Amino acid sequence: MKHFICIILCSLFLSCAGIKRYKNENQKKVSDIKSIEGTYNNMLQDSIKLYHNSFNGEINWRKKNRDTTSFETFKISVLNQKFLKIDFFKNDSLAKSRIIKYRLRNNGFVKLRNQNFRVSGIPYLLGEYDIMKYELGLTKDDNLILNGYKEQAGGLLIVLSSGIAYSVNHVYNRVE
Repeated sequence: MKHFICIILCSLFLSCAGIKRYKNENQKKVSDIKSIEGTYNNMLQDSIKLYHNSFNGEINWRKKNRDTTSFETFKISVLNQKFLKIDFFKNDSLAKSRIIKYRLRNNGFVKLRNQNFRVSGIPYLLGEYDIMKYELGLTKDDNLILNGYKEQAGGLLIVLSSGIAYSVNHVYNRVE
């Protein structure tokens, strides 16, 4: 029984990975949080209109069944030293608004502290867990970089699935 508990605890701690470093010379270091404020397209640069290509689809990962491609643009505003406000617009009118905690990091990115852990059921017995970590940055052209990491793992009666883990590196065009 001790070995079983040890295996479960080790698998939980080994699965928590960090965000990979953004490796592009086009990045501009964010030293002032106000520089990230602006209006951006909701869809990726040169992409087709898919759920996973939208900014709203990435940061609202808990609500998987919603159509996130219907929003055209989003606006990032800094409320104070701890919170960002993201407004989503449809036909030039405000459709949705979110307030997200953030922290300015030394690597030139803004880390989103946005409900980054979700549990469904009882992980490894009959359920899964999801981890999401994101950070925002800017390119030299003042477009928005969304850099992050997503992981999903679980199992059924201790039969572990392979899970899904991948990095996210997206760029969204600035409108204003």
